[in-house]
Amino acid sequence: MQLYNQSVGLFTDLYQLSMSYGYWKAGLEYKEAVFQLFFAVLLFRGDLLLQQGLKPPLIL
Repeated sequence: MQLYNQSVGLFTDLYQLSMSYGYWKAGLEYKEAVFQLFFAVLLFRGDLLLQQGLKPPLIL
C-alpha cells in the first residue's frame, strides 16, 4: 500500500509543527518543551543542510 506518490522528506517536521500548535492552543507556549532534531543524510552530496524556523542546535 502506497500512501504518498512523492518523497515524504518535506513532511518530517509536521509532527513538531503540530505539537507546537497544540502547545500554543493549550496556552502552554511559554512552558519548556523538548524536540529532537535529526536527519538521515545531507542534501546535494553532503554540501548543504537546510534549517528553517529553529534556533541553531547545539553541535557537539
